Amino acid sequence: MADKMKLYTRTFFLLLISACLASCVSNYEYTGLKVSPDDYNKINKSRMSKDELVEFVGSPTFSSDLGGDTWYYVYTVTDKVAFFRPQLVDEEVVAIRFKEDGSFQDIKKYTHEDISKFAYSNETTPTLGTDTNPFQQIVRNIQKYSVPSFSKKRSPGS
Repeated sequence: MADKMKLYTRTFFLLLISACLASCVSNYEYTGLKVSPDDYNKINKSRMSKDELVEFVGSPTFSSDLGGDTWYYVYTVTDKVAFFRPQLVDEEVVAIRFKEDGSFQDIKKYTHEDISKFAYSNETTPTLGTDTNPFQQIVRNIQKYSVPSFSKKRSPGS
C-alpha cells in the first residue's frame, strides 16, 4: 500500500511540474495584416485603385482623413509567457496615401524602429460611467435577469 501511495504521489508531482512548465512556454500572437515585400512592390508598381487594393490585400486596419486620404495596414507580433504582460516582438505599419480623386499617390512602410521614434502619450481619456467591482457586476446581472414582477397591472397607454 505504501508503494502505491509513493507511485501516486510521484505521478501527481510529475503532472504538476509538467503543467507548470507547459504554462511557461512562450506564445506568439500575430495580429493585423502583414503586407509581404512582393505585395508591397506590386502595389507600388501597379498603382492600384482603392477597390483593387481591397480585393488584393484586404480592408485596411484603419484609415485617416486628416492631411489626405490614407489607409493603414498594421501588423504586430507579441510574445506572452505565462501570466506576464505580452512583449512586442515585431511591428509594421504600411501607409498607403490616395489623391483627392481616390487614385494611388504613394506607399510607405514603417518598421518597429521607425514607430518607436514617435512620442506616445501615457494620458488616458476618461470615459463616462463608473468602475464596478465583480460583486457589483454579479448583483447587476441577477437584477437584470430576474423574473419581472407582474403584481402591478397597467392599462394600455399609461
